[in-house]
Amino acid sequence: MTPHGSSLAALVRLGGLPPAAADTVEIVGSDPVWPIRYRVVGPGAAAIAATGLAAAELWKIRTGRRQYVRVQARAAAAALRSARYLRIDGEKPPDDPRKKLTDFYRLRDGRWMYLYCTFPNLRDRNATVLGVTPERDAIADAIA
Repeated sequence: MTPHGSSLAALVRLGGLPPAAADTVEIVGSDPVWPIRYRVVGPGAAAIAATGLAAAELWKIRTGRRQYVRVQARAAAAALRSARYLRIDGEKPPDDPRKKLTDFYRLRDGRWMYLYCTFPNLRDRNATVLGVTPERDAIADAIA
């Protein structure tokens, strides 16, 4: 099994795809891609591959022909940080202080949760679910 095999197998199972479908996936490369302690690229590449696999399965249903899915770990790493590469008319968009809300937050029971608030719709939805304004202290207080 590849280093990403268990992540991919779990996603295939959760997606209701046949387990053998994972045999048509190749993930090239592995962590570490970034100099960080967390190995996030492998599971990220598996998630991207599972999405491609779902599309390939639809193609097989429609045409009877099988497609193969190949994901480069380094390309997956770039996709995981794609917002950092965004340019509008060649310029980086101005920083939005509300993006600083994306972070790890300590829960009441001492565990941690990563709250993704980079895009306005996600930021606003997270704040709504928590019943607070989209401000760091309000979010932290609601979660703790």
